[in-house]
Amino acid sequence: MVPTKIPEVEVQPKNKLLASVIVLLIFSMMLNFNLWQKVADQGEAIYNEVIALSTPIAEPETVADPTINQAELACLAKNIYFESANESDLGKIAVAMVVLNRVESQDFPNTICEVVHQPSRNSANKKGCQFSWTCDGKPDNVRSQEKYQAIVALSRDILRSRDTIVDIVDGALYYHAVYVRPSWTKYFEKVARIDTHIFYKNKDTATP
Repeated sequence: MVPTKIPEVEVQPKNKLLASVIVLLIFSMMLNFNLWQKVADQGEAIYNEVIALSTPIAEPETVADPTINQAELACLAKNIYFESANESDLGKIAVAMVVLNRVESQDFPNTICEVVHQPSRNSANKKGCQFSWTCDGKPDNVRSQEKYQAIVALSRDILRSRDTIVDIVDGALYYHAVYVRPSWTKYFEKVARIDTHIFYKNKDTATP
């Protein structure tokens, strides 16, 4: 039997339904906000911990060694840099040993700086010098601080051990690059070739 009257269904007013939706939405947003706030706080804490762990430790200040003359150190380092910056450490030490051997020789000045900046001993070449970089007319600018600082450290080690260091050039007082053939080499004894330099020591009293 079909009812002659459809039962009435209670329908909530639109305004009341909308208000309920808004309340639920706000509540959900508050929950999400608290959740994200906690996540953000945790993330910030982790970030701060990582930063603290990754901050580089400051290196201690370098204290000048009172046993090393700083001017002599600078002269030796510059000579190694301009003569052999691209050589191996062995090549750099070989160049340094020539300077130190000259300091010990009666035929050369008594200090590193005087040896490095000594003019030519050839009376016919009054504008010449012992190490070409000191009189080539070019500015003595250090182009690579990284290389230079490494050479300074090496020079410091050489000077600290100058009384015990092995003379790898066997007393050599002279050297030249492999791409030149100076006439003076016939007066001296060839000792060794290290990297791009050939080293010589006295064979008699002749000088270049």
